[in-house]
This record gives sequence, C-alpha cells and structure tokens, in this order.
Amino acid sequence: MSVGGLLNVKSDNLNNTEIMVSVSMLVYNHERWVAQAIESVLMQKTNFRYELIIAEDCSTDKSREIIEKYANAYPDIIRAYYNPVNLGMDLNDQQNDARVRGKYYAILEGDDYWTDPNKLQIQVDFLENNPEYSGCYHSVKVVDENGDPFDAECRGGVFHTDSDIDRDNWPECPMPGQAGTLVMRNLLPKLSPELLDAYRSPKCNGDVPVPILMLRYGKIRRIGRDMSCYRRTYTGDSYHARMQGKDLRFIDYFQYMDRDRLASIFWDQPYLPHYDCMLLLQGILNDKEAGMAEGENKLIRMAVYDIGQFIAFLAVFDYRRIAIGEEPRLYRRKEFVADKSIGECVLFGTGDYGERIYKLLTDGGVKITEVWDNNIRKKVFHGMNVVKPHVNIKNRLIILATKDYVEKMGEQLEELGYKQGTDYLTLKQLRQRCYLATLRSKIFRGDGR
Repeated sequence: MSVGGLLNVKSDNLNNTEIMVSVSMLVYNHERWVAQAIESVLMQKTNFRYELIIAEDCSTDKSREIIEKYANAYPDIIRAYYNPVNLGMDLNDQQNDARVRGKYYAILEGDDYWTDPNKLQIQVDFLENNPEYSGCYHSVKVVDENGDPFDAECRGGVFHTDSDIDRDNWPECPMPGQAGTLVMRNLLPKLSPELLDAYRSPKCNGDVPVPILMLRYGKIRRIGRDMSCYRRTYTGDSYHARMQGKDLRFIDYFQYMDRDRLASIFWDQPYLPHYDCMLLLQGILNDKEAGMAEGENKLIRMAVYDIGQFIAFLAVFDYRRIAIGEEPRLYRRKEFVADKSIGECVLFGTGDYGERIYKLLTDGGVKITEVWDNNIRKKVFHGMNVVKPHVNIKNRLIILATKDYVEKMGEQLEELGYKQGTDYLTLKQLRQRCYLATLRSKIFRGDGR
C-alpha cells in the first residue's frame, strides 16, 4: 500500500465538469488488495473526467481505514460509502449502481486491478466512435492471492484477438469478458421499472445479466489486449469463496436457466434454454453418490419440469449426435415452431399452466380462439371471455392446460363426447406433437454439422 506516496493524478480528470466514466468498486474484506485496486484506477491517463464510487460493505478487516485515506486524499475523484451493516454483494451492488453519474459505467472489484494506464481512454474512445456498440470488454490475466499467474483461466475472459458479440453468437460466449474489463454505456436508467426488476431478479452470477442488458441496445466489442488482472481468491465475498463446498453443476444449471429466461425478456423473444442445461441436469441425476438435501430434491423436480419444456418446445440441437454419444454442438437459436396443423385451438385452464401454454403456443403461431375454465371467476383471459366447457367447438383441438387435474378434466371432456388424442391433448401429448413439428420444420442447421 502506497498511501504515503499518493499518486499524482492527471489534471485533466479534475478540470472537466462532466463525468465521462463512473467506476463502481465493491469492497468486502479486501484489506490485502484494495489499495492496489484503487491506485490502478487513479493511474488512468484520460482526457476526460472519471469518478470512483466505492461501496464498502462493513468489512471485518482494515479495508475501511484504507479506503478512507484514499477518499480523503482524492475527494474530486473518489466517493466512498460505508455500509453500517453487511448488505451482501447483490444489494451492495444495486445501491452503488444508483450512484452512477457518468455517461459510461465501469466495474472493478476490490481484489482485482487494472494494469494499463490507458485502459479507460482506449475503451471510451472506441465507444465514442462506434455508437452501434453498447459496451466493450478486453482480455484479462488471472492471478492468485499473491499476484502470481494462476494456472486456470477465467471463463470467457481470456482471448487474444478482437471480436464482436451479438445476439446470434452470444450463446457461444454468454460471458464475453471478466467484469473488471468492462466499460459500457450507462444503460440502467433506460429500463422501465418492470425490466429493472427482471434485471435484478436472476439468481445467477451477477456478471451474467450485464451482457444481456447490453445486447438489448447494441453489439459488444471484445478487445484482445490484456489491460487488467483478475484475482482468483477464496476469501472475502468473491465468487469462488461463495461457491466452496457446493455442487457447481447444480448451480450452473440454474444459472443457465435464469440467464436464458432473462434474455427472452430483454430481447422480446421466446424462451430458448441453453443446451448445457440438459447435460448438467443429466450429470447431476446420474451421480449415484451425490447426496441431495431435501431442498435440492425440490429444485431437481423443478429442473425436470424445465427440461420437459425444453424437449417439448425448443429442440435447439441435434439429438442424433447426443444419441450416439458425440460431443453436441450448440446450434443458433431459432424461433419456437409449434405444430401448425393444430391451427386454431381451445385452451382449457387459466391458471399458471394456462399462462405458460398460452404464451408458448401463441409465440409459435397457433391461434387460441376460446378459453375454458370450470372456475369462471376469472372472466377474461388475454382479452377473451372465459366460459365453461361445452360441445360446440367446430373441430378445434382442445388443450388441457393442467398438470394436477388431467384425469378429472379428461373425464369431463369424455362425458361431453370428446376423445383424447383426437379431440383434446394433455400437456404430455402436446409436447410430443410440438417436438415432432419442430423437427419437421428443419430447425437445425442445414450444413450437416
């Protein structure tokens, strides 16, 4: 720590009135590294003004004392906030996001550090000259707690050539870079309250929603130049510290599902999960020696339902390759293709399953012309009057939007003269029919891979 010989900051940063970049730094028990992190921001050479916003989360070590010395020495650059109680990473991050004033937004955790004094200038220049991009990352070096090179690479953060990420190739690189390498436009103020709530709701790694947000507004640039170090630690509030002792396959599965649901919301497209979800779940369920707690068993049942949806409606990759044991390739996402032979149909059920099936079918081009429910207290469903089951449906197919009352509702339809499989379909039958239709639609790539 070199607080005694504080850095000389380029005067340009103090003279410009407009803040071009806000750098958000979260700190919790980073006593050993926070000085290096702060100084790596202060050393930036820019022709614009930037600020460093530090959110110290009630550390139990001397992190706060170190931050206070820097904040007092650089009041024109550093704004420091000290939580009276520990909020945890997510809430601390949300509060710090609300303090951002710059045109651009950057991130640096209190245990990482930048190595290139021109980092901010390079990234801001790129974004100023390329308005079609919403943000950019750069390559990173991975170090251990002592700053020595680490054998493992940071997922998605090590690359050596420039490249672009858009919605089409994002599934192949869902984490374009490590958080400390990011500079993006200040996009959160653009979000409606509903989208902001969706952005905050996933349980996945906090780095994951950021590129999804950026791709709502433009492309992402990856700059193949090392300009920072990512410190892999197992203390404090680091990701690896929080993941110790946990089944990462299980955690990754739900992160993938959360991530892809968020993308469907932000990009206004049908929900198309990543193929990794299925392989991760398969690995978990096949692991005979993995002891599952009661809570995990409940989540597994939820996961099985998600996979059922995946197989039923989404068919994103070539199952023939999975069947013969080859390494499957990830196929580009396509729009959901429903069985067009269904044509118009009647939806029987307006509960949670009714909402899900309505969205999946209408996204796929199937027209729902009538809605039934035995409980007609819900009088209107997506603009249609809800009525009780009857016999005059003019050859339209009936879809049972239920899981728990299939037998009871089926008996009711049988009494009205309808036959299962020809006049009405259960969810299981609908899955099978839509899946076959998806295969017939040639949803896979035509290049034979």
